[in-house]
Amino acid sequence: MALKNVLILGVARAGKTTLARMIKEKYPHYNLIHSDSIKWALIRAEDKEKYFRENIDVQCKFETSEYFQKVLLEFFNSCIKRRSVGFQDCGHIMESGQLTPELVKQFIDFENTMPICLGHGELDANGIYNLCKTHDKEHDWSFGLPDDKLRINSYNWSEQNKLLKQTCAKYGVRYIDTSKNREKVLSTILDGIEKTLNNGVVKSI
Repeated sequence: MALKNVLILGVARAGKTTLARMIKEKYPHYNLIHSDSIKWALIRAEDKEKYFRENIDVQCKFETSEYFQKVLLEFFNSCIKRRSVGFQDCGHIMESGQLTPELVKQFIDFENTMPICLGHGELDANGIYNLCKTHDKEHDWSFGLPDDKLRINSYNWSEQNKLLKQTCAKYGVRYIDTSKNREKVLSTILDGIEKTLNNGVVKSI
């Protein structure tokens, strides 16, 4: 079976981590990379974790910067390159809420990597807020956020969602709405990935 790489980007609370785990469970030989792990590694290396955790605006500015996006994509490509020169025979999955389709298109070879963007479809800020209040579980980072902060985040996520919907098509990244019947949608995506891997060709799912 050809081991194609999978890059999952998109809006917060759209199911990126859940989908990444589903792929990893089905294909244990894949390496799973969480962009947040790289983010905090860089921050801790500068001994600035306390500062970034106390200043969320600074943290958001850093993680959405072009610099950090390029770090993620260069790291992902380095993992792929090591495999191509005879290191571990496995594919790679990266999930990230920071990447933009434009930079993904610049850095990623779509011939050996399948890019997927998860979003909230037509939901506005209030719809995303209600989605979180209804479906968030205790292990979700947004669970238990003060109401005012959750509403601010929901507005920011709705703006990001609008932008992703516009730019994904432009740069050849598949945008998938997970706002309704999420479990079924994610299972359908997983089935499409399985067919693609079995065929050894990256194609739309």
